[in-house]
Amino acid sequence: MQRLSGSALSSELLKSLWLQHLPVATQSCLTVTSGTVEELSKLADKIMEIGQPRSVATVSSDPTAELLKQLIKDVAELKIGRQSRREYDQKRSSRSRSRSTFKPWVPASDGLCFYHTNFKHKAKKCVEPCKQYAAFIAKSEN
Repeated sequence: MQRLSGSALSSELLKSLWLQHLPVATQSCLTVTSGTVEELSKLADKIMEIGQPRSVATVSSDPTAELLKQLIKDVAELKIGRQSRREYDQKRSSRSRSRSTFKPWVPASDGLCFYHTNFKHKAKKCVEPCKQYAAFIAKSEN
């Protein structure tokens, strides 16, 4: 600062400007001390060496990064669960018995169709060869 200003600034003004750029703790120590700027700068260096805090700075973890990691993990677990469910369903369906074909027109031993066997006179359908077929057709035509 002294070289840059040359002789344009007084030593007191230069000292005041220089002190303003120092940490507050160092300023308070040097304000009560008299001396030239060179002497004060050496004293400021010693104060800074002694007064440096010996602490480790910690970095806080970004909560969104942690949340993103958890979401990725959850999605991966869901995919695995879905895949295993699909494989289970495929194995289960391949082992199941084939479905029997529903044949309501096969007459029962009493000569009635599926509908008349199960629903009696309330049957809304009828198929041949059923004893009731002719009566059902006549009834539905009316």
